[in-house]
Amino acid sequence: MKPIYFILLVSVFIKQVPCKSHCVGTCYSGRLFPEAQDIFHGKHLKGYSYNNITTDDPAKCYHHCVQDCRCKSCQMKNRRCELLDEDRTSITLTDEPGYVYFDLKQTMYQGASNMIPSGVHQCYNGCCRSQPCMNGGTCKELCRTPKEKFTCECGNRFRGNVCETQIYSSCKDVVTRLSPKKSLKGVYFIRRTDSKNIIRIYCHFAKNKNRYWTLIESFSLKNNYLFKAKPFYANYSINQDRPLNWDAYRLSLDDMKSFRSSSTLFRATCDFPLRNAFESDFVIGHLKEVDIMDDTKVLGCKRYGHINIRGYNCSACTAFTAHSNDWHFHIDVTHNRCDFKPKYTKYSVDSFGQYEHTEQESKCTATLQSTTQWWLGEEK
Repeated sequence: MKPIYFILLVSVFIKQVPCKSHCVGTCYSGRLFPEAQDIFHGKHLKGYSYNNITTDDPAKCYHHCVQDCRCKSCQMKNRRCELLDEDRTSITLTDEPGYVYFDLKQTMYQGASNMIPSGVHQCYNGCCRSQPCMNGGTCKELCRTPKEKFTCECGNRFRGNVCETQIYSSCKDVVTRLSPKKSLKGVYFIRRTDSKNIIRIYCHFAKNKNRYWTLIESFSLKNNYLFKAKPFYANYSINQDRPLNWDAYRLSLDDMKSFRSSSTLFRATCDFPLRNAFESDFVIGHLKEVDIMDDTKVLGCKRYGHINIRGYNCSACTAFTAHSNDWHFHIDVTHNRCDFKPKYTKYSVDSFGQYEHTEQESKCTATLQSTTQWWLGEEK
């Protein structure tokens, strides 16, 4: 197949877009296939495909991109052609065997002006005729660069290149507006009610209990050194715009406080999402009993709704807890000073943070790749 593909590449190289006589307003021209420097084998943009087309012909795939005002680049794998609304100048290409990425290259020129629709005084390229903006967005044509042919002015509850992404006020709002059957765990755009800032948040839904969880922190045991001396009341954001970075992620203090204001619960989990959040090694508490944000000096017994450590369970009971300027919030049940007293052969083993001393039996610390998550929760 490779020699055939090479011949096709050479044959379309020399072809140009035909006659420009039918152009009205601002128009675009370019090769029918990109040059070698604009083709990247084994590379792709993940998560930016808005239309998939079945074809094994690279020239047809590129042609679909040329004909689509939204398209900035395209990529192929096997018989799948993906049109993309971003390109390698805005998003970094990543390695993926089997993919071929094609960058769209065009130039602009001005065509006939006597046929431009009445009332259009600045830019006209015809891209708004197909009404690309979704969810009530208003389309405005642009004539500054071939990669930006139009823009969409979105309503208050939507964003994205064509207003395709819904904005919510909280993880609870996701379920309220989508219905429990349609709401899935994942990343959502959340607009803070106090500042109106929009941030990406990972939401998880415990539908059987009508609880809605907002991820505020996640880190691997390997990266514990970045978190072990960072209490929740310290401003220490890391990878805030990448909530799927389970190895090192934390919201800013300002954002955590905003979500804290509407939360009644908190929890810690291990190795989420690789494991069910409530299999073993987790804790759930009420903020009125233990305020992980505002309790700045904790060293003693605190009451929790439910604790599971190494399979040992305790409900509505106390456990030895520590949280201070130099300590990440954590539980140490080896002290045997409180209600929860599971069997331990080691002394001073930390759970759900700090990790000065650990054990492999815990799902949070079984390997260097094991992860710990902290969440704030709302109830129905």
